[in-house]
Amino acid sequence: MSKQELFHELLDFPHALPELRSMAEEFARNSIGQFPDLACQHPMPPGIWEEAGESSLLGIGIPVENGGQGGGYADIAAAGAEISFASACPGLALSVLLHHLTASFVIGSLGTKEQRLKLLPRLATGKLTASMAISEPGTGANPKGLRTKAEKTENGWILSGHKTFITNASLAGIFIVMAVTGEKDGKKAFSAFLVPAESTGLSVMDLGPLPFFRPAPHGEIRLDEIELPYTALLGEEGKALDMLAKTFRGIEDALMAGAVAGGLAALLYRCCRDLKEGHVNLDEKHMAMGLIQARIAGLSAMAARAAQSQPPSPVANRLNLAIRNMAAEILRELRNTTEGCSLQTDTLLLFKDMEKSGSIAGNVAAIRQAQMGKILLG
Repeated sequence: MSKQELFHELLDFPHALPELRSMAEEFARNSIGQFPDLACQHPMPPGIWEEAGESSLLGIGIPVENGGQGGGYADIAAAGAEISFASACPGLALSVLLHHLTASFVIGSLGTKEQRLKLLPRLATGKLTASMAISEPGTGANPKGLRTKAEKTENGWILSGHKTFITNASLAGIFIVMAVTGEKDGKKAFSAFLVPAESTGLSVMDLGPLPFFRPAPHGEIRLDEIELPYTALLGEEGKALDMLAKTFRGIEDALMAGAVAGGLAALLYRCCRDLKEGHVNLDEKHMAMGLIQARIAGLSAMAARAAQSQPPSPVANRLNLAIRNMAAEILRELRNTTEGCSLQTDTLLLFKDMEKSGSIAGNVAAIRQAQMGKILLG
């Protein structure tokens, strides 16, 4: 067993198909082989996304009848773990996972039969990429602050607004846009729409090289009175907040937990390497590193269980909070254990990505945690 295989063994996803995990690992190793500094790249290097499609990686969670591999959430989570570990690049895993979420969950479960038949085969091969457009400048994804509107006309809908921090924006051929379509009792009603990137009145802007999660591209779009047919509506009118936005967050947390587990295992490997090369007293590090290893293995098991529970489920929601808390503790321990040691550039970059992953949607997680506690005490 090689040294790296020892760390790879921490990633245990018993419900995932081995051949799909191997597919993800091979893609990641090929990507990092071509671009050793992939975690520093912006924009995403040419050919990476095409290779993901050609290797069938982008079709893991799409049904076989729609041109995919027929895998489930457990397979997607395990693929994220493999990509994050083999490439030490959580940003690459993020791009792939967001593609799977839009394809498998959003279009696969909310789309009409006609929408699925039209879009899923192209999504499975990477010839089409879909991106979620919910957040807006100054308000994020807070429903109260969202202002993008869709007005019904005789021929369909007219969309106007501004969306930002869209993962894979520059890769997208179609955007899933959440917009206000009404109001009742002082509360906004939201609907989701399929908006082709070539739509007249749509402009796409890249947000530039962010200091984390490279090479995943992030951008924003402006919608200037875009005309859409009635068939562009995705799911039920007025139900997008509950059926799409809230549900999407729970699934995203569960599946990203796989990438977090893979990233932490890769980070542990690099920290151990740097400690050995730094000529520090390793005897003082044995207890801490042994515990961190056990915690990563436990986090991986929770990630596998959360994905296998078909999120968003009560099981996944509880485990998502536990995973977030444990990941933060692991990162603190790794920082403490490597204090005073000269860390290599790839270690520092991976530290930054992993610490950033814990802050995403932190306010939503805090609200959910308080709600769970209120139920227990109520």
